[in-house]
Amino acid sequence: MTAVRLVTPRLTLVPLTAEAGAGDRPLTPRDEDAAAEHAAARAWLAARDRRPGPAAAAAAVWAVALRDSRSFVGAVELAAPADPCDSAPPFAPSGDAWPLLFADILPEYQDRGFTTEAVKAVLLHVCKEDSMGPRIQSILPSSHPRRSSAENLLERLGFRLITEITPSLKRDGKLQDSWSIWELERVEFLELWSS
Repeated sequence: MTAVRLVTPRLTLVPLTAEAGAGDRPLTPRDEDAAAEHAAARAWLAARDRRPGPAAAAAAVWAVALRDSRSFVGAVELAAPADPCDSAPPFAPSGDAWPLLFADILPEYQDRGFTTEAVKAVLLHVCKEDSMGPRIQSILPSSHPRRSSAENLLERLGFRLITEITPSLKRDGKLQDSWSIWELERVEFLELWSS
């Protein structure tokens, strides 16, 4: 997958690359004009808690910034399962390792359509690539603080709920979160949004 700079009517999405490093997954800009977005994205990604769910290795991360002010808004990430066993059912019932989509927008920029605009731009870009598989998935924990908004976003973009994973106990006896697995068919997405 080739990560390129994406521009929407209100946003600029700057691709970042993950490099081997100690712990916080340092990022470097692929675009020399993206220093402010890069600095904000690096600090934000290093400070945020590790996302819950199956282990994933970043395939592409875009820093999302307002086009007019270049203010950092959040990030969109398309990741591949880090380990083949992570793609075991129900994440990829056919045995394929499908990319996982994650979007994190800062609270002060939520409820303005920026998440939809940014995710749609990334999906349009990656779905047009020949190397892209037939599906993309998104995993939503039941404890997600904005679960209904996230579900509405996924439905608006053409994702379908394919299964719910119920909680189980960890070895230490703590209850794990439950998950809903959403899936997007590449061809259907392109038919819906490419015009």
